[in-house]
Amino acid sequence: MEPLDQALLSLAPEGVDAILDVVGDRSTTSRVARAVKDGGALFSTAFGLDEKLLDDERIRTANYRLDRKPERLIELTKHVTAGTLRPVVGAELSLEEAPSALINGVEISGLRGKTLLRVR
Repeated sequence: MEPLDQALLSLAPEGVDAILDVVGDRSTTSRVARAVKDGGALFSTAFGLDEKLLDDERIRTANYRLDRKPERLIELTKHVTAGTLRPVVGAELSLEEAPSALINGVEISGLRGKTLLRVR
């Protein structure tokens, strides 16, 4: 499997506008930072940015503390609705499929993204 930073640059050779890290793996976050365009943004909700990345003047960076989670979720929802932020969806499952997916894992080919649960 191709490393995530190389996969991102294969899909978007000019770089991506932004990356939102929700995992917090600092080594991975450091590697994918090179896929962010100059002036782009790299944010982490899991404190995945080390001091070197936080000091990087090429891109905007921040470790977000989720102390105001409802307000931040409203802000993120506005960006998703407006189309200025597109989450990567790795799988979409019905609510009934969720227990099996948690027990057996979700098989996804290619890049991984968020797993969405349909509740209706």
